[in-house]
Amino acid sequence: MRLFIPVDITNYYQPTTLEIEDTINERSTARFQMVDVTGVLDIEDGAPIEIYDYSSNLIFGGFVFYPRRMNPIGTTAIFFDIEAVDQQCIADRYLVAESYTSQTAGYIVNNILTNYLTADGITAGTIQDGVTLDIVKFPRNGTVTQAFDELAEVCGFIWYIDYDKTLHFKARSADVAPFNIIDTSAIVNINVRQDRSRYRNRQYLRGGQTPTDSPITGEDVTPKPDGVTRTFVTRFPIAEKPVIRINSVAVDPAQIGVNGLDGQVTPLQWYWSYGSNSITQDNSQTVLSTSDTIEIDYIGLIPLLVVVEDSNAITARQTLENTSGVYESLETMPNVVDKQQALDIANGRLTKYTKVERELTFQTYTNGLSAGQLQTVTLTKYGISAAEFLIDRVTMRDLNDNGLFVYDIHAVDGQAFGGWTNFFKGLIRKESGLIIDSNERLIVLKTTYETDNWSETTTPTIFACPVPDAALYPSTTLYPC
Repeated sequence: MRLFIPVDITNYYQPTTLEIEDTINERSTARFQMVDVTGVLDIEDGAPIEIYDYSSNLIFGGFVFYPRRMNPIGTTAIFFDIEAVDQQCIADRYLVAESYTSQTAGYIVNNILTNYLTADGITAGTIQDGVTLDIVKFPRNGTVTQAFDELAEVCGFIWYIDYDKTLHFKARSADVAPFNIIDTSAIVNINVRQDRSRYRNRQYLRGGQTPTDSPITGEDVTPKPDGVTRTFVTRFPIAEKPVIRINSVAVDPAQIGVNGLDGQVTPLQWYWSYGSNSITQDNSQTVLSTSDTIEIDYIGLIPLLVVVEDSNAITARQTLENTSGVYESLETMPNVVDKQQALDIANGRLTKYTKVERELTFQTYTNGLSAGQLQTVTLTKYGISAAEFLIDRVTMRDLNDNGLFVYDIHAVDGQAFGGWTNFFKGLIRKESGLIIDSNERLIVLKTTYETDNWSETTTPTIFACPVPDAALYPSTTLYPC
């Protein structure tokens, strides 16, 4: 086995201390120890690191994270505890400021890769199109990692950056384990257990604010015009441009703009804001008097809370436990503002969690398994027949420093959902749009630099006073300075 940071530090490695953990939707990490008896080894936080197995295959690539060094009593040697995170941490460094209209998720991933990650050596691997999204805005309040996470979620995809800095964005069903598990497979310490820690049969989902089902018409705002007030309050927050009528005459829609965005050059008459309860008259307009009337038609916003339940699942638990059988769960998703989307998500949670999960753990000495892979498992003694399991964690350990690694595998059964492949396909919403702060105007300042060279030549005119001497003295044509 070899280690580089990027200089070769293999000879400092403490045998059997290496442990690499690969967890789905999380950063892969590596941990190991080193001993330096010379006192010359220096390992800096953030140093790039590569680890190769005994066959010179790259098994980890990333960056040192919080190295710790110690000098135990009674020795001059320096002991290092090293932790490292994988290449995906590069995507945490950048905030995304981009917007897209009617583009596939794959196109957006490629574009973000080009604009943000190529400078760090990240290249494109398998990047699938996924779904087409209507409107996507990233207003620089989230990282590249968060952008990729949201795009992957809406597509039912996974994304990751390989140890060799290759970016992948693809369907989970496309990531299949290189081998299946059967009764005669070379695995040991098999453990199958049921887990209902995430079980639920009644799901609440609290979203953000959702538009009212129908417009609110003819609302008399408060306060009444009094010759002074220019800001008037509505009963509900406003979802879209309202209709404003002054003395029963509708204001020209072109004269109603978004507060803080419109009317900065040429003032408009009225302003409103998404999610705000108020409309404001521009100071250039004649203030409404006590004899004037104002009313408004608008789409309001109300808090979104949905609940769905699976009555068959409740009955099944009731029969088994001799209880009410109800298991409730509440999730809060403030970015969900569409009622149907909220119901779909809540129903999706029930589809996933109304069956008690089976967890499978085992150990193997065969490499090739990684988190996110789907593996078909048949273990007759454990009642498992051709079931699809999702590998969600792989821990790799250096067993004896003679070329032998052991892999601890943790996987979750997807059979209850009709197979993980079908489950992940069900996550894809063909008509969905990933909309982030859609009422904001995205302004990106890009700084450029110019170089301007110039030169100038000047011929001086010298005015010098004559210096008096024995042959030079003032006269009628020569005057002293």
